Amino acid sequence: MHNCYKTKTPFLPNHLFPTIIILLASLVLLSTIATALPPSINTNANTSNNGNAMTSPSSIQKVLVTGANGYLASHIVQTLLTKGYTVHACVRDATNPASIRHLQTLPCVTPTNLKFFSTGDMADPSLR
Repeated sequence: MHNCYKTKTPFLPNHLFPTIIILLASLVLLSTIATALPPSINTNANTSNNGNAMTSPSSIQKVLVTGANGYLASHIVQTLLTKGYTVHACVRDATNPASIRHLQTLPCVTPTNLKFFSTGDMADPSLR
């Protein structure tokens, strides 16, 4: 079987090539998401239908991010916060300070723009 990752590079072991390809693809995805997001809605936005905010992509104020304390999702959370969104972050255990500390210490976090929710562990038999 032919291995498409085999190469003659002395500085990088062959077993790391799949990991690097996945990381590069993830960075491309993250940058695409970051540039596609509209800026957060202005509180003085145009309204219609008896004062209700218009439903358009730019009227989104809150975003739910699952797995928010993961590598990619934490960068997405940071991007959303810097663009002015309120982020509802789902994590396995929101009461575990070690798992959410890196999100709580982001420079763009305020007491009102980042909220944590526990989703539990799917492997936990009590959830079945």
